[in-house]
Amino acid sequence: MAKSPATVTKWSPPLGEGYKTNYDGAVFEEAGEAGIGVVVQNGNGEVLAALLEKIPYPGTVELVEILAARRAVQFIAELGMAQSIFEGDSESVYKALKSGDVGHSSIGQYVKDIMSISGLIRTFSFSHIRRQGNCVAHVLTKRARFAFPLLVWMEHVPPDVIPFSKFGKRYEGKVAIVTASTQGIGFSIAERLGLEGASVVVSSRKQKYGKIDVVVSNAAANPSFDDILQTQESVLDKLWEINVKSSILILQDASPHLQKGSSVVIISSFTAYQPPATIAMYGVTKTALLGLTKALAAEMAPNTRVNCVAPGFVPTRSAALLRTNDAFMKEIEQGTLLNRLGTTQDMAAATAFLASDDASYITGEILVVAGGLPSRL
Repeated sequence: MAKSPATVTKWSPPLGEGYKTNYDGAVFEEAGEAGIGVVVQNGNGEVLAALLEKIPYPGTVELVEILAARRAVQFIAELGMAQSIFEGDSESVYKALKSGDVGHSSIGQYVKDIMSISGLIRTFSFSHIRRQGNCVAHVLTKRARFAFPLLVWMEHVPPDVIPFSKFGKRYEGKVAIVTASTQGIGFSIAERLGLEGASVVVSSRKQKYGKIDVVVSNAAANPSFDDILQTQESVLDKLWEINVKSSILILQDASPHLQKGSSVVIISSFTAYQPPATIAMYGVTKTALLGLTKALAAEMAPNTRVNCVAPGFVPTRSAALLRTNDAFMKEIEQGTLLNRLGTTQDMAAATAFLASDDASYITGEILVVAGGLPSRL
């Protein structure tokens, strides 16, 4: 079912000369690890300090969140700051901290630790905010997956986190449509655009649109691993319908509502360049999207830019069958120059760039995000 644009939750600065410390946690379950992100900002929204830390996964998301809260309080104490508001997006952790509930079955001991550490701080309080308003800390946690165990920045945050800060909301006031966004790459794209200020619509062709600034066409399916000449006609039709035709249809519906300066990003695949034997017909449909990008860029100019992201292999749920093939996974990983597989966040970052005004002089281009895998027709 289609959803209307959600109300955007914004980070709000502390009053007067106060400080606000936002914290968040993320789970990297397959690696048995978790990440913690902490950022300290003043009343002008300026970053005074930031931290990310990678820790062993403690067993539950709630434990990760309470450990992030404890690290935030400890960080302020280490910095010698006299006061702060501590803000996170876990409602259960916020309630436990607000009430001082040391008897909580799973996190009570950590609440007790936090209360003890906070004795070093003259004035403190706890507040709760939805994930969208906690975006800087949230992005820091995601970085922890590929970072050293502990990184600290003073008076700034990493450059790639700047778009999420108060002064970097690239999509403030914009409406974005993202198709196939309930999981995987589509979900991360929708999350990224939302964190940067967009009102994100989960698309349906039955949706009644108002103004539209961004369309991301991400729908894809691979119902067969047969050789091309052995593929049933019904499967060929399904591949065409979902992987190619759906992009055309959603843009036919959306185009009357696209604003001047709007942007379209079509999600293809690195398989478009050299379709692997096991998913050859899927790769062929993705090749078609490269041509569609070029054609639509000319057709929709000058008011709308059209670009394409071609992701490398990303181990999402939709690729579950391929993920069980250890030899295939190792071959893909070793074939990249960066010696790792892609993540959904990698693809979301590339999409957010192409759809933003930062790419205002780019149209008709294909951005391959595949860690250096060969990508030429």
